[in-house]
Amino acid sequence: MAKAIFIPSIGTGGAERVAVNLIKKLNFDYLILLDDTHIAYPIPLPKERIISIKSPASQSLIKKFINLPIRYFRLKRVKSKYKITTCLSLLEPANFLNSLSGGIH
Repeated sequence: MAKAIFIPSIGTGGAERVAVNLIKKLNFDYLILLDDTHIAYPIPLPKERIISIKSPASQSLIKKFINLPIRYFRLKRVKSKYKITTCLSLLEPANFLNSLSGGIH
C-alpha cells in the first residue's frame, strides 16, 4: 500500500512546487512523471522512487491521440507494479490519466 503523486513534469511552475512540498510534508512514497527531462526543484525522494513513464508532451494533435493509450497503459502498469493504492495527481493531463487508470486490481 503505497502513496504517489502524479504530475506531468517538475518544471518551474507553482503546481510542481506544491507537488514537492506535499512529498516533504505528507511522506509520499513515489513521484510519477510523464517526462523527466527537466527537473527544476530538488525532490526529497531517492532516485529509485522517482518514476518516469517517459512520454513527453507533443504539439501535434495526432501524436497527442497516439500518446493517450500509451500513457494510460504505462501508468496502469506502474500503479500495479508498485502497488500504489493512493495516487494524487496535479494538472489536467495527469488528472485525466489518473482518473482513467483507476486503482490496482
